[in-house]
This record gives sequence, C-alpha cells and structure tokens, in this order.
Amino acid sequence: IGLALTLPEDVLRRFDIVGFDPRGVSLSSPVECIPDETKDRLVASEPQPTSAEQLDEVFALADEVAQDCADRYESPEALGAFNTVDTARDMDLLREALGEEQLTFLGYSYGTTLGSTYAELFPDRVRAFVLDAAVDPDADAQADAEAQAAGLEASFDAFAQNCLALIAGCPVGPDPRRFTDELMLQAALGPIPSAAEGETRQATPGVVLTAITAALYDTDTWPQLSQALAAARNGDSAGLFSLADSYVGRLEDGTYSNQLDANVAINCADTDQQTDTDEVRRLAAEWDARYPLFGAGSAASLYTCTPWEAERTPLPERDAEGSAPILVVGNSGDPVTPLPGAVDMAEQLTSGVLLTWQGQGHTAYPKNQCINDAVNRYLIDLVVPLDGLTCPA
Repeated sequence: IGLALTLPEDVLRRFDIVGFDPRGVSLSSPVECIPDETKDRLVASEPQPTSAEQLDEVFALADEVAQDCADRYESPEALGAFNTVDTARDMDLLREALGEEQLTFLGYSYGTTLGSTYAELFPDRVRAFVLDAAVDPDADAQADAEAQAAGLEASFDAFAQNCLALIAGCPVGPDPRRFTDELMLQAALGPIPSAAEGETRQATPGVVLTAITAALYDTDTWPQLSQALAAARNGDSAGLFSLADSYVGRLEDGTYSNQLDANVAINCADTDQQTDTDEVRRLAAEWDARYPLFGAGSAASLYTCTPWEAERTPLPERDAEGSAPILVVGNSGDPVTPLPGAVDMAEQLTSGVLLTWQGQGHTAYPKNQCINDAVNRYLIDLVVPLDGLTCPA
C-alpha cells in the first residue's frame, strides 16, 4: 500500500501492483524466535564495543539469540528454510498463479538480492527488473560490513553539512559530530529519560545511534533527527525513541514486529561465512579508528551468524545470462548500500544496465525526476536507458 502511494501515476495506470511478504516476513509464515525483551536489550546494547568486556557482552547476546531461535525451531532445516533462493522460487509460483509468462519486478535493497537471484534461476521469465539500492553481490560479509560503516559515516557528514546550512541555525550547534559524541557519553554516564507519557525506557548510547542510523536512510527525517538530538541533550529522549522504534519495528504497546527475527534468519540462511571472536576483536579496534561512529558496531555484527544453528543456502553467483535487460539503480549518497554495490551488480549481470543518482538517502526511485523518467520508460515501454546514465541530485 505504501509503495502504491508513491509510484508515478503512469506506472500505476500501466500495472497492477502486487506485493508479497518474502518467506519468514510478517504475514508469510513469519519467523519469530527473538523475545521482545531481548530485542529491547539488543537496541540498548553498546553500539561501539571495543573493550574486551563490551565485546564479550556482544558475543553473549548473539549466542543467546542463536540459541533461542534454535530452540524455537526443531531442526536446522526448518530454521534454514528462510533463505533467498527458495523465496525466489516462491516468486515464480506467484508468477504462475497470476497467469503471467514473465515478471515485471521492482526491488529495493534486499529486494535487489531477491530479484537478481530470481533472474539467475529463471532468466527467460524476466520482462523488466528494476533493482534499486543494490546489495553488492561481490562483497563478502567483512567487505559488506565495512562498506556500510563507511557509507553511514559519509551520510552522517552529509547530514551535518545540511544542518549547518540551515538559515535558522543547526539545532545541534556548530559541530554536529562533536555534539553527538558528547551526547553518547552523556547517555553512557546516565541513560536519558523520555518525556513521552507512559514511557519508562531511558536512552542508552545504543538507542542514540539506532535513532541516528534510522534517520540517515531518508533526508526527509534529517530535521527530525537534529531536533531529537537537541532535545535529548536537554534531557528528553522521546524523539530518539520515536526514530529508533520505527527502525527496529517496535510497536506502541511494547511488542515488536518480526523484522529483527527475519533479518537475522534470512541473512544467516543466505551465507556460510563465519567470523570468529578473535577476528571481530581485531576489526573492532581497526574500524573504530577509521569509522568513529559506526565502525566497531559494524565489526561486531560480523559475529551474528557465527553461532547460528541453521541449514545454509548460500546465494548463487548471479549473471542471469539470457535474461532481458535488467536496470540497476545506485545512489552516490546511499548510507546502507553504497554505490559500488550497484556498480558491481550491473557489471556481474550479463544484461545489467547501471543508472546512478547523485543524491542522499537509501534508494533513488521515485525521488528524482531524471531517475523517474528513465525508470518509467523502461518499466512501461521497455526503453532501456544508456548504461552509466547519471542523474544529478
């Protein structure tokens, strides 16, 4: 429903929009194995773990999550069923049920992994695929985690520059990064209460950084972020919790959607790569120096799938040879799926065509008229844009 409210009218007139929850997500046999209380602890946990004690706590919490999920599902095969290869096969069953010989597909972020996997398995059934904010198919887990840390750091700097350019002045002062560092220290010394009615939680550094991460996805939320940071400095974390809760799927009644469960289950089912604790400790120290806000946390995330007790179905190499042209859209200021991922995906797909937006935020379509014109013509009339076309911000 949300997508239908944002797509251009020409596309809505041409197509019926059919959405589905991938296996394990929301209404599609949702994977549910992480208790709400554990999710609260995950969000509140140390976001920049560098000391031995902090990293031991990260490892223990990841072990706990893995054990809870292994206990919830009777076998590694059952927990491993939430993988992208089988979800791509589910997509083909949907195509068959719709009576379509070929699919027209628009996928964002993880949807680019799903779409490219479908194209690899069923290249002759691709009519027009738009893969926006591509997850790099060539990067291993370590390279992907480092790229995300770098992308988030760059996006925070873009947020800071935008804030400093405001005519009314930046709510977080002349040095947003220093302000954020001081707020993180403030939250570490004494968690920040919320003025929201009925709210008993207090914001730890984990909540602060989760809120920042959430806001970096979309430039429309940057003003909300600056106001929330300023309010927290003055003792009210309500704005931070609003951002953080929307990011992790926490509902008003304190329960959660299965967003976190599904992210872990799918990501871990899709890879057989594992990172041991010694390597995480080394990378946490190295990346903390290189990416001060997000480096150590990105390094710690590499351990998540190490204790995961599930059958693995690694993603295939994806060239989709024999498919119709596939349009890969990248954004030079994407904080989560940096542009090199789109470049790599377009190069790896035999029929891949790269379209770039020089903008900020996660995903590009339909946020820019140049991007919209190129994507619309491709979806509706199968007119493929020039490979490498770049649209200004």
